[in-house]
Amino acid sequence: MKQFIVCLNFLFLIGGHWGLQAQNTSNTDSLFSRAKQLAKSNNYGDAQKLCRDILKAKDDNDVRFYLGLLYSWDRKYDDARNALKQVAGKLPTSEEVTNARINVELWAGNPTAALDIVNAALANTPANEEYLFQKAEALQNLKKYNEAIVEINKLLKVNPDNEKAKSLFSTLEVSNMKNSLSVNYVTDFFSSGQPWYWSYLQYSRKTAIGTMIGRLNYANRFESNGLQVEADAYPKTGMNNYMYLNLGYSASGLFPKYRSGAEFYENLPAGFEASLGLRYLKFATSDVAIYTGSVGKYLGNYWLSYRPFVTPSGGNVSFTSIFQVRRYFAEAENYLGIQYSHGSSPDDIHKYLQSADNIRLQSDKIKISYNQHFARLWYYGLSTAYEREEYYSSLFRNKFTIDITVRRIF
Repeated sequence: MKQFIVCLNFLFLIGGHWGLQAQNTSNTDSLFSRAKQLAKSNNYGDAQKLCRDILKAKDDNDVRFYLGLLYSWDRKYDDARNALKQVAGKLPTSEEVTNARINVELWAGNPTAALDIVNAALANTPANEEYLFQKAEALQNLKKYNEAIVEINKLLKVNPDNEKAKSLFSTLEVSNMKNSLSVNYVTDFFSSGQPWYWSYLQYSRKTAIGTMIGRLNYANRFESNGLQVEADAYPKTGMNNYMYLNLGYSASGLFPKYRSGAEFYENLPAGFEASLGLRYLKFATSDVAIYTGSVGKYLGNYWLSYRPFVTPSGGNVSFTSIFQVRRYFAEAENYLGIQYSHGSSPDDIHKYLQSADNIRLQSDKIKISYNQHFARLWYYGLSTAYEREEYYSSLFRNKFTIDITVRRIF
């Protein structure tokens, strides 16, 4: 009898254990389903908390993998890396986990780290379409367009009908072109007085050290014509920095006799960019040095920037501010932008700068611009602006501008 009672107790304990385990499994499954529902509503924070609660109760690769995805969608890239790395340690051959790890590095702006992961994966599966595509993306982000084209060609040999690969190939082919020729035409209309006209012809070439630009500017103002020649350069100075250099000359009174500029740009973490620079303008009877800089920030498809110009003179300082927002679309050349400026900018090539005094005149300007890629090798830019312009001390007028640019790459 005693042995019978012991057996019954043992059976009850076993049954209770399995019942409790089944109940816990049911609870975690329910919590996991709830986390997925929250994620579909973009409620990533609560979904992450539920996944962490599940992982406190039990170690589950599926839940940890999904938590890594949630972190990546929420742009918590360090947390995403840690979660996915733990899963990869247990599932080293999982394509799903490897793809997620590569995407985290691409989204976080670390193409070199993405390249390390994808190269290791391709060593085992060299014909994997997704890995080849991700490698091409990483190389594209590193501006290694020739190498990216090689990877896309490998992919298209595996699957000639891969539409994603064909689209990226077209983009890379265009990005790899070195030359461009631009023509610009601008008309300024005023509330009083005759319109002004402006245009330029510009040639640009990408080189190993950076982009070089030559430009011929033409202006028609006050029933007079004038020409200015300019050269711009954007030499690379490191992995995360570059410079802007400018030099111009004109024999016409419609432009400064000489102009020059230099600026150093640094790409910072978290999508920030900052710069510090100088502009110098030499007129027939005066000259002026202008200090400038900028702070920019990428937020998803948006770019926000602020640029001041500071012009000291005789104990006084004039100050110009420019705020700009751009919304990018399919590629860097396709965007819609809006700009507001207060003051007088020496970088505004349409501005009439006849003497150092013009720099100190105050204006308020709002400008809307749109750039679009069309017909594969062609781009156009359209902008319109309204400006409340001080043209002499304390004298203001309304100014409307229409600006058209067409560019061909080859």
